[in-house]
Amino acid sequence: MTGCNQTDEVVTPGNVTNIETNGSLTPTSHSSVEGSLFVTDQEGNPVTISTGDVSAVMTWASDDPSASSNGTVTLTSSSNQHIASAITMDYSGSMHTPPTLIPCMETGVTAYINRMHHGDLAELIKFSTDVAVVQNFTTSKPDLLNAVTSNSPTGGTTALYQSIYKATMDVSGQSNNCLRTVIAFTDGAENHSTISRADMITEALTHGIPIFTVTLLNSGADPQDMQGISDTTGGFAFTVEPDSCEIIENVYEQINTQVNNAYSYTITWPISEMPPSGTTVTVTISVNYKGLISSFEKTFRLP
Repeated sequence: MTGCNQTDEVVTPGNVTNIETNGSLTPTSHSSVEGSLFVTDQEGNPVTISTGDVSAVMTWASDDPSASSNGTVTLTSSSNQHIASAITMDYSGSMHTPPTLIPCMETGVTAYINRMHHGDLAELIKFSTDVAVVQNFTTSKPDLLNAVTSNSPTGGTTALYQSIYKATMDVSGQSNNCLRTVIAFTDGAENHSTISRADMITEALTHGIPIFTVTLLNSGADPQDMQGISDTTGGFAFTVEPDSCEIIENVYEQINTQVNNAYSYTITWPISEMPPSGTTVTVTISVNYKGLISSFEKTFRLP
């Protein structure tokens, strides 16, 4: 296993007119959390920020109107971290009609692998009715590229949640010195998993794993479900029209760029202001980039 440290370039966006933020959050003590933070402009390009641009407020239900606390944020660029990504690929029956869809997906995954930095890891999971790891975590691009077009199912139902759950479990076992992500692809809707959507989401939230989703808008696709998975876990969602597969390389390359230009953060709150253990709290993390503001929330029980 790699030590998950690297040197990476920073992407500088052009004229930024809007920003989007999302990220993961994991409690580390009664008064502190950590996670990953993604900040992009209106084109999906990473935006460079500093600690002073980020604020965090914790709130909870109470008869006391002042039941809130401002946290102290420490922000670190993740550009010196390696990336560990579990990538899922959909080979259900609908992906075989028209016959261009599977090559479309495989082209996107190939583009992501080709953009991986030295020392980055990936695992490939293929699914239809069943879920199978076709390539365990490795830094070897040749092995990953070979697995993209090997050992593929020939049709069946769509065990979408099962595949994402498996990917999340596997990537959570990688070093937490890496920035760990899941990249999930489908052209349809869940119809076969033994794992519930709630259990799949809980697995990702428990381990602080952001899920990036790519939905090919074939008949039966449920982009709202995939959007919800990304929104809840801390990633971003992408959609691709079946007749626009020429852009799928750009989608997977953009995911790679967003992950490589993410931030790691820690937030601490004054012990004296904290509610009791077991209290359900909501943390709102806000980014102010030159007057452009974007926020996301995470709700959890205090340890």
